[in-house]
Amino acid sequence: MEQIDTPIDIGKIDYFYEAHSSDRKSLFVLEGKVETIKILYDQYEYEQTENNGQLMVSVSGKLVDTDCAGGFEEKIDNMKAIAYVVSLKDCVIRKAKSEEVTFS
Repeated sequence: MEQIDTPIDIGKIDYFYEAHSSDRKSLFVLEGKVETIKILYDQYEYEQTENNGQLMVSVSGKLVDTDCAGGFEEKIDNMKAIAYVVSLKDCVIRKAKSEEVTFS
């Protein structure tokens, strides 16, 4: 299981869903009844690395309750929305069918 890198406690995550793959065979569909949706906001700052490079590090965050996920959330308190934390009831996970993939 992957972890979300954030300085705040987001609770236990059973599944991490990334829907940006261009390979349909690697996409899955999550189906279930949505109980809650929270938007995870994080603020990043540059941190110097040992070899004089820079790395973006999450330094603060906030979870905000919402009724829907718009996909392009506004910044709040100088933080960007980076993820949705969704609680599902009666969840089923299955491979995506070709007709469900809306990109090529």
